[in-house]
Amino acid sequence: MAKQLGYTSRYALVDYRVTVNIPAIGNLAAEQITIGGPGENGEGSCIGEIKVTRNTNLWSTEGDPTGSWVHNKNLDKTGTVEINIRQVSGYVYKLMMVCAAYESINTSAGGLTITINPVASGDTPTSDFITCNDCFIQKIPDQDYTDTAKEQQWIFTCGQVKYSPTL
Repeated sequence: MAKQLGYTSRYALVDYRVTVNIPAIGNLAAEQITIGGPGENGEGSCIGEIKVTRNTNLWSTEGDPTGSWVHNKNLDKTGTVEINIRQVSGYVYKLMMVCAAYESINTSAGGLTITINPVASGDTPTSDFITCNDCFIQKIPDQDYTDTAKEQQWIFTCGQVKYSPTL
């Protein structure tokens, strides 16, 4: 008999955290930032959405006029991570500094590593749910100053998007 997988019938964005490991880039020291969750003081973290996308389908199917078909497998694991952050968050400034550091160097520097984790009760990440390797910020989002604070969409291009569990 096959093992049944359970599900949780409760969802809250506050239960997920994004950790960005920043390597040393030029004069910018290596560091790790964690975005999301309830915030350091329990009053929120200025996150509106976390979205992870792979660029290519694992399987595609092609048919021909004779009625035959071929299933094509593609192991491309490149993708994107999109994080909507309210413009008043200190993380906006930090991510701008990362972009400036990459722009200021003439040598190559390693990419960021991004992990998305569900957080169990007690504020402890349960496990690496999604790991994205060799990531770079595509561009600094438009800076739009109006009568209310806006969300900015920060898009990271990723060399590899790995979902857990793995075999």
